[in-house]
Amino acid sequence: MDTLWHLTGHQLPAVRAHAVSALCTLDAVRPDRLRPLLDDLSAVVVRAAARALQPHAATLDTDLLRAGLAPDRARPTRIAARRLLEAQERALARGARPGP
Repeated sequence: MDTLWHLTGHQLPAVRAHAVSALCTLDAVRPDRLRPLLDDLSAVVVRAAARALQPHAATLDTDLLRAGLAPDRARPTRIAARRLLEAQERALARGARPGP
């Protein structure tokens, strides 16, 4: 597992994205460690991180997600933030426990 977490910081975007997907497959997602990847320079990595964080949307910090909607953020980051906020709203409506 440590190797996969290490690879989320690799210089190649494809390696980072595949590491995120592998962590998701192994059910080893830690939202606190993946959330920074929503600001990655690569759209592929941002999409992989957003997909991996979907099941954990209710536990994510709403203010941090809202900050991702700012116009100065990259388009993939804004899209991921919007999708995660929508997933968070759905989860909370179903009675999930909110995050911080």
